[in-house]
Amino acid sequence: MYKNNKSTDLILKTKPEFNLLIIIFRILPFQIFATIWMTGASKIMGTLMLNTFITPLTLSVIVGVLTFTIFSIIAIFRYKNMYLKTEYRIYNNRIEYTEGFWTIEEKTLLFKNVTETNLKIGIFQGKAKIGTVLLVTPTITRNNRYEKQGGLYIKDIKDPKMIYNKLSELMI
Repeated sequence: MYKNNKSTDLILKTKPEFNLLIIIFRILPFQIFATIWMTGASKIMGTLMLNTFITPLTLSVIVGVLTFTIFSIIAIFRYKNMYLKTEYRIYNNRIEYTEGFWTIEEKTLLFKNVTETNLKIGIFQGKAKIGTVLLVTPTITRNNRYEKQGGLYIKDIKDPKMIYNKLSELMI
């Protein structure tokens, strides 16, 4: 597809770094919502089953703990495996990347389609010496509730400042 040597020479390859603390904080709002919802639902179900050997409060606590634990294990397993299979390869005129867990996607983003480059380092990312580089494209993703700027999020990578600078340099 890309014939000349300038565009086929690999400049840099990077992978996301798995950090348990960051993943826990990333999924925490969903975990709390799911736990509260399941606890409430089990309390109602426990109240309706009056002749059981377990009280509605005990049932709701058990369901809440199980929900929180199971969601944590599933999310950590998913992120860990997704990060193992994700890879970003940077060339002079494009970035090729492989992402996914159950469905692996291979994509190419040409630098001529990138309108902006952003560097984001959150509080916990900074402590772990990782960050996220965003390559913004003119596309917009829409769904019923919101619009999202298109582009590529290169999440949780080591030495994000160096990669950000290199990408910015290549896009000039």
